[in-house]
Amino acid sequence: MTYTYDAIIIGGGASGSYCAIHAAARGLRVCLLEHNRDIGAKIRVSGGGRCNYTNLHLSAGAYHGHNPAFVRSALARHNQWQVLDWFAARGITAEEKHQGQIFAAERARGILTALHDGLTASGVHLHHHIAIHSQHYDGDRYCVETSHGDFRAPQLVIACGGPSYPKLGTSDYALRVAKQYGIRNYPFRPALVPLTLATPPVGLVGVSHEVSITTTGAPSFRDELLYTHRGISGPAVLQISSYRQKDAPILINHLPDLPADYLLTRKRAHPQHNLAHALRPHLPKAVADHLADAHGNCDLHAYSDAALRDIMHTLQHQAVAISGSEGMNKAEVSSGGVDTRELDPKTFAVKKQPGLFIIGEALDVTGWLGGYNLQWA
Repeated sequence: MTYTYDAIIIGGGASGSYCAIHAAARGLRVCLLEHNRDIGAKIRVSGGGRCNYTNLHLSAGAYHGHNPAFVRSALARHNQWQVLDWFAARGITAEEKHQGQIFAAERARGILTALHDGLTASGVHLHHHIAIHSQHYDGDRYCVETSHGDFRAPQLVIACGGPSYPKLGTSDYALRVAKQYGIRNYPFRPALVPLTLATPPVGLVGVSHEVSITTTGAPSFRDELLYTHRGISGPAVLQISSYRQKDAPILINHLPDLPADYLLTRKRAHPQHNLAHALRPHLPKAVADHLADAHGNCDLHAYSDAALRDIMHTLQHQAVAISGSEGMNKAEVSSGGVDTRELDPKTFAVKKQPGLFIIGEALDVTGWLGGYNLQWA
């Protein structure tokens, strides 16, 4: 059986569903093809089910890719206030949390209900649990061959995301389409992902504390670092993972609130205290003891002033060699994707391929942790 529409959208995640609703609201006959049993697989797990769907501090600087101007153009036309208004009109109560993060009081199920209701109200034809066998452009229309029949339309939207979190059914299908039509792209790689260490610290699993963290070519992030069985995680580490280049160390400031002469001041006041004792007011005991042991953990009077300056510098500029990451299985998003310079920044249409659009995580745009990626979608 062959179905004919004005637009076919492949991928029923946040970007595909939102696109389908708005396209159908313009009077287009739209079909949405989703291979899972329901839309929004990643939305269901966003924020542990709480769904951090945007951020009050939205800016182009919270995104990275090879073409920053593309992000600025997109956000200028559809920002956090418009997303908040759209969901508020559908019964979603916004709750502001840490660093401007906006969660839905109705949790992920509320966001999904709003999208479902939007699809129904706008007349989108949703086909879920569908397998796509192939697609091609015949010079006039796109033909998508699937397990539910053939779908034809003059416009095709690729909204199937990237391969992060594969247990949700994600894949690199978007890049396969890009290669089919000769569209420049960058390989997908894990982003917002825990990092691994060749020798994880002993006795620190499950312990967390606030740090400032950066790496070559990246901004500095201040948030929690969490020690794991295989390395480090937590919001600070997830943020920096999106920027880390292979073999580049990350720099951790374990004591971001303290002056560089802190240990000298402590030595003057309490020379009989050992190094661990001096660090414990500002770090979890296990972390303070671990860092102090790496420097001998002697009484402060046993260190020269120069030695204490060096120790403090190391604690505030610790270079950590990263052996790898937990990979796509643990990545919240994937970086890389279709080169946005191939797209019209006003429409997201592929310049060289009539009627083809690419949106969402499939593009070479990666946002910070904190609702930025769902906002982009």
